[in-house]
Amino acid sequence: MEQKSYMLIVLKSNLPVRFAPVSCAHAAVAGYLKWQDDELTSKWANEIFNKHVKIATPEQFEKAKGEKYGDKIVMTESALDGEETAIVYRIKEDYPGFLKTLPKWDIKVCQCPSKEKD
Repeated sequence: MEQKSYMLIVLKSNLPVRFAPVSCAHAAVAGYLKWQDDELTSKWANEIFNKHVKIATPEQFEKAKGEKYGDKIVMTESALDGEETAIVYRIKEDYPGFLKTLPKWDIKVCQCPSKEKD
């Protein structure tokens, strides 16, 4: 059975929650545009499109920027004075152990009010 490839995005845990969706969106687009000519990226974009979003403490985020974790783009946010917010990695079928140990991002960004009945 063929292993599915995916895009890995790591968000910094101290990122204000309201910036998380924008940081993920920018990271996904930046990663796709940078590596769109790569065969695995092309296949991913046209067939699979899986993304894994992980969360990292500032210390883990610094470690994740290390060269041994492969091709990546570190994203910044101008509204946060250029603070680093996310890392997107080149599409792969698997990532090194440390990156796999980071927890999934599982934060509710907003809670929409329920519609009141008349």
